[in-house]
Amino acid sequence: MIDTIYDPDFPPTEPTSEPAVSIVLPTHQRAAKLSAALTAIADQEYQNVEVIVVYTPDTHTERLLEWFSDETSLNVVSVLQTDGGMPHARNMGIESASGDFVVLTDDDCVPPQNWLSAIVWTFENKDVVSVGGIDYPHPSVKHRLAARVDIERKRRNQIPDEDGVVVGGYNLRTFGGSNVAYDATVFEQHGVRHDEVQNRENDGLFQKRILELTGKQTAYIPVPTLHTRDYTFRGMLSQRFS
Repeated sequence: MIDTIYDPDFPPTEPTSEPAVSIVLPTHQRAAKLSAALTAIADQEYQNVEVIVVYTPDTHTERLLEWFSDETSLNVVSVLQTDGGMPHARNMGIESASGDFVVLTDDDCVPPQNWLSAIVWTFENKDVVSVGGIDYPHPSVKHRLAARVDIERKRRNQIPDEDGVVVGGYNLRTFGGSNVAYDATVFEQHGVRHDEVQNRENDGLFQKRILELTGKQTAYIPVPTLHTRDYTFRGMLSQRFS
């Protein structure tokens, strides 16, 4: 089913420039999943990137971050979070970002190799303030019933146009905090931050505020991140209706 929303040949051409990309990646005591996410980021086709890992105190996470910094070429910036939840973590990451584009994702998401190339190419070729796609159950969990239900829900999102991109406003129902990028100038010029209230509408309100302030649109791309979370009906219902 993933072939209906994932185009491994996107973008149609390589990006013509090499803007700096900052990936904001909050994590909370999930070193094993974080390792998979960082490995996938290190394996990206597009390499001009820094990864800002906002982490809560955890020995395993600290050792993992040290290993990636010492043993790989990945530019990892570690930011310790001692209070607050996910919105606060994302704010901390955005404040630490130095890139031209700021990408948000989660520690249990594994992006395909063309993920960053697709984001940068779309910013180059579309007059938009944000670019993103959906998150999709990782193939390793697709056999679970709850994951299959989630797949069908995700399949009802946008189908790309001929060039692989759908451009629109807040009506594009695709973006949470697991697969979305923003032009960093919106943070510098408007000081937009996540409301530090832990609820599932937070990400949507954050993006809506950016679209309203800039008067620009957003773009959907056919490149999902693969979610490795543990799919259960209880967890899915809690996430959707809490």
